[in-house]
Amino acid sequence: KQIIFEFSQTKTKDNIRDSIEMNLTFEEVKNLLISGKFREEQKGRRYIAVSLAEAESIRRIMHIRLGRPIIDGYETTMALRCVPAENYVIDETLNFKPAPNYQSQSAYLSLRFLNCEM
Repeated sequence: KQIIFEFSQTKTKDNIRDSIEMNLTFEEVKNLLISGKFREEQKGRRYIAVSLAEAESIRRIMHIRLGRPIIDGYETTMALRCVPAENYVIDETLNFKPAPNYQSQSAYLSLRFLNCEM
């Protein structure tokens, strides 16, 4: 089953009444939430915190290898992100595909926590 949410706003005299219609039972919603369906993770993906000097070196290598795999004979891809810039992707290698949202946000928030930004 798919979750079907209907959101409607009804204007009344002095306020707005919001209503949500759900076509699932409590048990079905509970099972869906604990199933992992909303916590997709890509196997084999790693997140590594590097210093600015290391990031500069990695970016230089990425530019030298432009249009080719970052490591010959392997399907390794990578992206350089800036945590203070809200996880902005600065650069990425050939064929890089973003991670599922849950995995990406978990890594981002973990790095913010380790950097004492939370």
